[in-house]
Amino acid sequence: MRIPRCFLIGDNVWTVKFVRKFNWDGVKDSDLMGLCDPEKQEILIKSGLKPIERLETLVHELFHAIECEYDIKIEHKLIYKIEGLVTKLLVDNFLGKV
Repeated sequence: MRIPRCFLIGDNVWTVKFVRKFNWDGVKDSDLMGLCDPEKQEILIKSGLKPIERLETLVHELFHAIECEYDIKIEHKLIYKIEGLVTKLLVDNFLGKV
């Protein structure tokens, strides 16, 4: 499955980039699969993930981007809970086997 390179969220275009390593203060690279950078309006996804992991990570980071764009707070625990459900919905209804 091809991941789009950008998304329109609110009035802003967010870019999606694949990275080998994350350069983020205070966070261990090994702990991350993705990252949302609101200052640059970027979603970073670790290269080399399995397709389903890539999609689930994208969905997770899109929720964070939505939080930033609409100035809302979604508990991280809830994002973890619904990312899998939204990923399954996308696969079952639009993408087929990933």
